[in-house]
Amino acid sequence: MTPALFCRCFVDHLGYLALIGLSFRLAGLVVLCLADSIPVVFVAVALAGPHSMTVSSAKSLISKTVSEGEMGRTFSLLSSGETLSNLVGTVRSNVMM
Repeated sequence: MTPALFCRCFVDHLGYLALIGLSFRLAGLVVLCLADSIPVVFVAVALAGPHSMTVSSAKSLISKTVSEGEMGRTFSLLSSGETLSNLVGTVRSNVMM
C-alpha cells in the first residue's frame, strides 16, 4: 500500500541512500537543537555529515528520468538551486543571529 511515487522513485538503492542521508541530517539537527555545550555542537555537525549522500543520489535518480537532451539543463538547474539554497540559508542564519 505504498504510494506510486515512492514505488517509482525509491525502488533503487539510491532512494534508500537519500533517505539515509536525510535521516542523518535530521538527527544532526535534533542534536544541534538540544546541544548545551560546544563539544555537543561538534558532535551534531559530525553526525549530520553524511547528509551529502542525499544530493548525489537525488541527482542520480533525476538523471535516470530525463532524456539525454535535457540532461545538461537539468543538472544546471539542480546546481543553481543547490547554490541558491545554500546562499539563502546562510544569509537567513546570519540575519537571525
